[in-house]
Amino acid sequence: MSGAGDAPARPARGRARTDHLTDGEREVLAAAERELDGDAYAVLLAVAGGESNRLLESLREAVRAGAPATVFAVLAAALPEVLAAPEPVRGLPDLLALATECAGACGARGPVDGVAEAAARGGSGRLVKEARRLRDVLGAPAAA
Repeated sequence: MSGAGDAPARPARGRARTDHLTDGEREVLAAAERELDGDAYAVLLAVAGGESNRLLESLREAVRAGAPATVFAVLAAALPEVLAAPEPVRGLPDLLALATECAGACGARGPVDGVAEAAARGGSGRLVKEARRLRDVLGAPAAA
């Protein structure tokens, strides 16, 4: 969790144009932007028909269309819930990798709840590696 003085990660640039996205991809982003709270991932997954691969591909297409700041905002809102899930979430390492790509592209800085804790887990699995990469790109402090 972030400390009292830590501001949550925010992209450095405004929203990018999304006119190159398909209607479905715009729908995914619009739904997520309306629900940027603890239920963001559930909303995203529901719009994507419950398919994490479809969701991930829609978000990647939005990044390719020039919306990394928007995608990062969506992922930063969804990741705390996903990282705290009692059961592993399918595709989580890929979501973390995409968040890292977006954060680097839009200049996002600051902590995202749950990322430092995931990065501090023991082991060398992909989830831990991707969490560490995201934490480092965001310049967030390591978990105590």
